[in-house]
Amino acid sequence: MLNEWAARNFDKTYGGDKNSENASVQLFLIEEKAPSNFAAAFNQYEAKSIENRKFATAKSCDTSGYPASPIQEFKNKMKTLNR
Repeated sequence: MLNEWAARNFDKTYGGDKNSENASVQLFLIEEKAPSNFAAAFNQYEAKSIENRKFATAKSCDTSGYPASPIQEFKNKMKTLNR
């Protein structure tokens, strides 16, 4: 799943950080669609996640139990650094 990919990449990159400044900068780059490989991968998978959710909604599927999108998963993981 795309959110699991996002969680693994976040943990691999920022799991050992005690502060979220680096992750905050990376989130900014992701949201600004920077051309870095990391940001580009997150944006590619975010688009795929949105596409999947739209397709499921068009087919009248209940998407309330769908996992978080990759960028939302990044944000969720970032919050855990701040605890």
